[in-house]
Amino acid sequence: MFEHILCPIDFSKIGERAIEHAITWAEHGCAKLELIHVVPPPMYAGPELATMSLDLDAAVMRELEERMAETLKTVRGRVRGATGRVVRGFPPGEIVQRAKASCADLIVMGTNGAGALTRALLGSVADRVLRTSSVPVLLVPHEGRAVSVIPKQILTPTDFSSSAKAAVSSALAMADELGASLDVVHVYEVPAFVERNPALAESLRAAMAVEVHAEHPELVEHANVRARALEGSAATTIVRLVEDASIDLIVMSSTGRGFVSATLLGGVTDRVVRTSHVPVLVTRPKV
Repeated sequence: MFEHILCPIDFSKIGERAIEHAITWAEHGCAKLELIHVVPPPMYAGPELATMSLDLDAAVMRELEERMAETLKTVRGRVRGATGRVVRGFPPGEIVQRAKASCADLIVMGTNGAGALTRALLGSVADRVLRTSSVPVLLVPHEGRAVSVIPKQILTPTDFSSSAKAAVSSALAMADELGASLDVVHVYEVPAFVERNPALAESLRAAMAVEVHAEHPELVEHANVRARALEGSAATTIVRLVEDASIDLIVMSSTGRGFVSATLLGGVTDRVVRTSHVPVLVTRPKV
């Protein structure tokens, strides 16, 4: 499944659930697990305070190193060989660079929880990691609904774009390996001018139902997969399905038609990430 997992931590309660997910995934796949804590560069108030600031900074770094060592003691009880480091730098950049340098194939990050993924967190760290990481990012809400860490039910939205199809392929491979069920959903809205013509609207709905299987023929042979088209607002429908069907994991592409622009996490993925009560695995298209 995954061979090297990178888990950024901040020693807060928010990150504890993410660490649990990272540990469980590493245990399941016998993967390497690496923890990282990034400390922003110190800000000196002026030359006269430089010495005091340096002394304080050194003390802070020693404390963080000690906390990392204590965390690793616990983690290594379940994942042998787990490593951890405290580094100085710009957190999003250091996380992405470390993932690249270590050949990590998954980043696991904690968030504030369902409906509370604030700009302070998402804008400064998770959002930037999502926009710049070349590997999948698993976002774990701090206070979300209880789920099976190794998912039993997976939901994957598709808009038929190449990146969405890649996400479906990833989710399908994951479902097959884990013995999980997979729900592939295309959510569409009927334009107002089409609604005014009942026959045309019904024709569109029938076409959408057929289109899902036409665009994803690889799903037909899998007994554990359901593919369907649903009418409604994409983000709202996806989140509602997650709650109604007791989904454990959402797998979504970071780009696609109306999903995420090339320069800013937004659209459907953005809204799902901000409101989901369950973990969201955001995949990246291969280039």
